Amino acid sequence: MSASPAGDRGALAPGRRRAIDRLRLADLPERLRDSARAVGAGELLWRRDDALAAVEWIAGHGLGIIGGEVYARVGGAEASHVLDWLTDPPWKPLEPWPAYVERAAEQAAEQIATARDDDAIELRFFLAVGGDAS
Repeated sequence: MSASPAGDRGALAPGRRRAIDRLRLADLPERLRDSARAVGAGELLWRRDDALAAVEWIAGHGLGIIGGEVYARVGGAEASHVLDWLTDPPWKPLEPWPAYVERAAEQAAEQIATARDDDAIELRFFLAVGGDAS
C-alpha cells in the first residue's frame, strides 16, 4: 500500500465503473450510519472498530476500496489529516473484480488495524470506494 497525495485516488476502468468518492449515509445499514461522522464535503469517518465493520460491509456489497485516510481529533479540529493510503497495486482490467474487492478489503483492514494512536489522540478513518457497474 502506498501513500499518495490527496486527490490521486487510483482508477477504475472507464465505462465499467461507478466511482463513489464517499459513501452516502443512506447507503449504509443503521449501525454504520449511526457510528459515522460526516465532515467536510460529506466524507464519512469512523472509529477503528466501526471502520473495520464498514470494510466488511463495503466488500460484501461488491465495492472495492480504492484507499483511505486517517484523521485525528486534535485540539478544536474535528478532523486533522494524519496519513492516507491507496490499494496497491490499483485495479487493472485483467484482474477479476471480486479478487480486487477481496484484496482491497484485506489491505484496508490491515491499514486500519495497524494505524498507531495513543490515548491523547482519537483516530477516525475514511474509506474511498468504487464499484463495478456490470
